[in-house]
Amino acid sequence: MRKSKLPLKKLYTLASHFLKRVGPNRQAKRKGRPQKYEDALIITLWLFQILNNYSYRETLEKAKDEGFNVPSLCDYHYRVRQLDDELLKSILEECAKLLLEDKQILCYIADATGFGFGDKSLRQPHPTLTGKEEHK
Repeated sequence: MRKSKLPLKKLYTLASHFLKRVGPNRQAKRKGRPQKYEDALIITLWLFQILNNYSYRETLEKAKDEGFNVPSLCDYHYRVRQLDDELLKSILEECAKLLLEDKQILCYIADATGFGFGDKSLRQPHPTLTGKEEHK
């Protein structure tokens, strides 16, 4: 399915499914007030934003138009920045396991188009980009 054809409700279903497979105890318990919006919603909105190249405001407007109960712009931005990298890696691993269950498919290639420099992504930056180049 093309990324532009992936509806928000389908993304939410997929994010919820993968979070259940990873397990609710993956996210470390933190001090403070309980979260009003579940991780599945935040991850869904974040993926929808990246896939459609929307701003934070546009993402929240589109989700609200589709009937989702969305957080404020400030809360959404904060929650995206606080997403646990280990949780995201676990979701990616569960997605790969699900896709590889089909015995006719030997290999999948993940395209990172849409993930920009400085975005929360699952890959480590190249040493030459970080200025930590080894000198001989």
